[in-house]
Order: sequence, then C-alpha cells, then structure tokens
Amino acid sequence: MSTVASQVGSNSSVQLLAQNVLQQFDLNGDGQLSVDEFGQFLNKLIDSLSSNSVSSATSTTSTTPPKSTAAATAALAAATSTDGGYTFYGFDASRAQSAAGSLKYDAYNVLKKYNPADPTSMQKAYQELNAMHPGQYQLDSSNNLMLTGTADGYIGARPDDRNSDWSNYNQPWNWSWFAYNSAHPGPNGETS
Repeated sequence: MSTVASQVGSNSSVQLLAQNVLQQFDLNGDGQLSVDEFGQFLNKLIDSLSSNSVSSATSTTSTTPPKSTAAATAALAAATSTDGGYTFYGFDASRAQSAAGSLKYDAYNVLKKYNPADPTSMQKAYQELNAMHPGQYQLDSSNNLMLTGTADGYIGARPDDRNSDWSNYNQPWNWSWFAYNSAHPGPNGETS
C-alpha cells in the first residue's frame, strides 16, 4: 500500500483514498491491483457516478476541478464510511435509509451493531438478516455474507492490515463489501 500511496503524491486525502481503493479492490491481498481488480474498481466508480447523475459534459474556466473529477473523488470517499464506530468499505452511508430494503443496505444497517473483530458477529447478523429476507443470504465457509438474492456481491469482516495475522482479533477490523469474484462466486457463478 505504501508504494501506491507514494506514487499518488503528497496530498494526504488522496493517499488515504488510494489506500482505501487498494484495500477494497485488492482481492488477493498482494498489494497491487490486477487488471481484473482495477476493472471492478472502474465499474463501481462508473456505477456510482451514473447513479449520482454526474454529467461529464461540464466545462469550467476556474481552477476548480471539473465536476466529474470532484464527483469521482466524492463517490470514492462515500464508499468508505464509519458508522456505529466501525469502518465500512464499499458502502455509502448516505444510502443507509434510501436503500433500506435492499440486501446490501439492510446488511449495512444490521452490521452497524456488530464488531467486525468479533468472529461471532457475522453469524448473529446473518440470523437477523435471514429473518428479514429468508433465503436471500448465505454464509460461506469463510464466514462471508453472500447476498444470494441478487448479484450484489458479498460482505466480510477484514483486518485493516490485510497482511496481518487474520487470527488476531485485537487489531482494528472493518466490514467490507466486495463484488463476486473467482474465489467467492455468486449464486449463478458470477465472478465479477
């Protein structure tokens, strides 16, 4: 991660954004984004921009960045939130109420009550969520919450330092949303 952050520049908010993007989309934990991982990042960015109705045909004569650049930065920052005292990657806190009823954001709203560093949290959250949406969620063998009722991917608890000892629950952990991938395919074999 330090390599990516140093290549981005000295702006600390840009470095933090780059680290968050790397942490969320580096699915194999090698500290680099592969072509597929970068493609998933771009797809999420484009989806986020189009859902916010961002127009790329904006012109400006000021030194303010074009709206599309500002919106892209805002969309990426919104994809990381701290709620209930826990960090959530891949979620937009502003959608917690407007997207309530969706599998992803109902999971977000329930997981706010649970500590991602507690290995029993996902099972407890799953029981609540399965009562809300019977048969629409599953837990995989790695204790990830699979959103099987849609192609919305999956949610897992991850240590902030993904290169650390994952059995160490005394370090900072977060809740992370991921798109389906080859290691965690969707209900119909989706891998992206």
